[in-house]
Amino acid sequence: MKPLANPRVFLILGLVGINALVFSLSGYSLYQSRKQYELRAQTMLQNIAGAVDQSVSSAVRNIDLALLAIVGEIEAKVTDKGIDEPSANSLLARYLQ
Repeated sequence: MKPLANPRVFLILGLVGINALVFSLSGYSLYQSRKQYELRAQTMLQNIAGAVDQSVSSAVRNIDLALLAIVGEIEAKVTDKGIDEPSANSLLARYLQ
């Protein structure tokens, strides 16, 4: 009776198959990990953009309110008795602090 095949061939084919499976699973795991990190980076970027937007909007709102207050005070002084340069400068200096 003739043996079907050499046991070494089966052993080598088995090792090659197992190595190919491990390599495939490793590649799939790296691909999934990359997708997860890209999603996390995108979420962090959106959070940072939102925070910057809120910060800038708040600063602009505060500047706008201060300018409106200054304009209101200057208009009131102009209609009352007029305003000279030193009193305008002192008014602006108060708001700069």
